[in-house]
Amino acid sequence: MLERGLATVINYRQDDEQRSPEYDKLRAAQEQAIKGQKGMHAKKQTPSHRINDLTTDHSRIKHHYLPSWQRALRTEALVEFVASGSRLRLYC
Repeated sequence: MLERGLATVINYRQDDEQRSPEYDKLRAAQEQAIKGQKGMHAKKQTPSHRINDLTTDHSRIKHHYLPSWQRALRTEALVEFVASGSRLRLYC
């Protein structure tokens, strides 16, 4: 994940006991991603994501989202939380 620029390393002092024995390798992987401008270190703008919280007020969901979903027929999203079979939270 560090090499692809999807995470960062927490900076620790040299003598900190909480440091991983692999800390230097992790820092090197992060530096490689920074130099290669990968992932979060890239200069390009990242797309904004909409969060549709479908765990609340069902009447609002039905009137607001259902027509657009029916027109689109398919919506790509990441399911973040499933409360029950009919209630979920999506990242679109």
